[in-house]
Amino acid sequence: MGSMMKSIGLAALVAILAYSQAFPCECGWIQVKDGKRELAQTPPPLTIEEYGTYPVVFQGVVKRLDSELFPSCTDCEPESIIATFEVQKAWRGQIEKVYQVRTPGAGPACKYTFIPGETYLVYVKQGTKAFNYGVSRCSRTKLVSGAAEELRQLDMWTSTDSVEKRRRDP
Repeated sequence: MGSMMKSIGLAALVAILAYSQAFPCECGWIQVKDGKRELAQTPPPLTIEEYGTYPVVFQGVVKRLDSELFPSCTDCEPESIIATFEVQKAWRGQIEKVYQVRTPGAGPACKYTFIPGETYLVYVKQGTKAFNYGVSRCSRTKLVSGAAEELRQLDMWTSTDSVEKRRRDP
């Protein structure tokens, strides 16, 4: 009976792994359309409330990508990719001219594929202690070339914030 349970457990594990490889990360945002909730492939417009949930929002150029391997595995897919950015502009967070973010390394974990030399609008979510700060394919992070409206919105919100701060703290 014990070996049969092990076989069933092993078969279940193999099935889960095969499923996760066959169906990679799927992103979706809930939207209401005709009074019904449904998944959308693109996020709804950014709200000031959602913007406030990100500890860091910036625009930057990817200068370098580094792989971080699992500690006990030298020939595995990377655990995470660390993207080093040259920051051009920051809307949220106290960040330096160089900033690093992590993204999952491979598999069904929603890795965001950064391209060295490209400029991105980066929305950083706070992760766990081990993951630090990061982004995934399911985040709002995107190439700046496709973010004109969001860039205008961010500039408007931060200029309004600056005016309000000056009024309170002359």
